Amino acid sequence: MNRLPAMLFVLIPGLVGCASSSDTVTDNVPERGNEVCFNVRNFKFFDALDDQHIYVRDRGKRKHFLFTMDPGCYELRYALTIGVQNTLTNVCSNRLDKVIYRDLGKVSRSCRIRYIEVAASKDAVNKLVEDRKAEKSDQ
Repeated sequence: MNRLPAMLFVLIPGLVGCASSSDTVTDNVPERGNEVCFNVRNFKFFDALDDQHIYVRDRGKRKHFLFTMDPGCYELRYALTIGVQNTLTNVCSNRLDKVIYRDLGKVSRSCRIRYIEVAASKDAVNKLVEDRKAEKSDQ
């Protein structure tokens, strides 16, 4: 397997991560599209909610994030592994940072991170996703 710079792979059922003590985000939920950055070493848990949204929790279980991906992340909801590819240790909204994932067919795919938002809990992340889907269906 090729190793990519600053890449962290996490098995969704197995949950593996690296420790870090730095926090670079606030507890406030930003408006969609505002840049939020944080250290990739703080990632503990990924959960692909659908083909455009990923829930991420930090190692301390204090911070919850919603990644909104560019459209067209084929089979993301079935990802067996999810990782982050970037050239720095911080992942940010509206940059060229990507998630790399393997689907059920074990095909490696990538998709650009469009927005990263902070939420109070996983329930709050799920509500954001539901609200966005309702907005799309109303249009």
